[in-house]
Amino acid sequence: MIEMIKKFKNLIKESPGLLVIIIFGAVVMKYGFNEGTEDYRVIDGDTIVLNGEKVRLNAIDAPEIKQICRDYADKEIECGKIAKEKLREIIGHNKVKCNIKGKDLYNRSLGYCYVGNININKEMVRRGYAYARYSKIFINEEKEAKKKGVFGLVNLQIQQAGDKVVNLVKSRIEHITN
Repeated sequence: MIEMIKKFKNLIKESPGLLVIIIFGAVVMKYGFNEGTEDYRVIDGDTIVLNGEKVRLNAIDAPEIKQICRDYADKEIECGKIAKEKLREIIGHNKVKCNIKGKDLYNRSLGYCYVGNININKEMVRRGYAYARYSKIFINEEKEAKKKGVFGLVNLQIQQAGDKVVNLVKSRIEHITN
């Protein structure tokens, strides 16, 4: 065994690039190499299933699929369905790649997902179909969407269960009574 270790050390001294290749191979074997996939399904505006794994888009929040919003003319809008469609639209028929950062309370993977160089999480907030949540990472995109009056959900009132409404224009989570 000691002789084998000496031979390996000598081999590394003669070919230092070999060590990099060995380490890279070990990392790929341990964590996998995600080049992206077209095998995805959109659940709602902040959750996808990617290769059978449920992934919650980290640091954003979008309306739940059955949530109803009201515009300022008091017209009901199915904002949960809109957010889901906008996420589907951003992804299109492209490959999705996610960098998983952990798990949430519901055991979903938390990740930052990309289509090419586009950060899907950030794009949903930038377009106004989700808002920055659980982190301040996308707070500037949310402020810009509100300031520009981007058509999206950040300029609507979201009907919560019961008689609460979340007004995303006045503040990110200000509860007002109906």
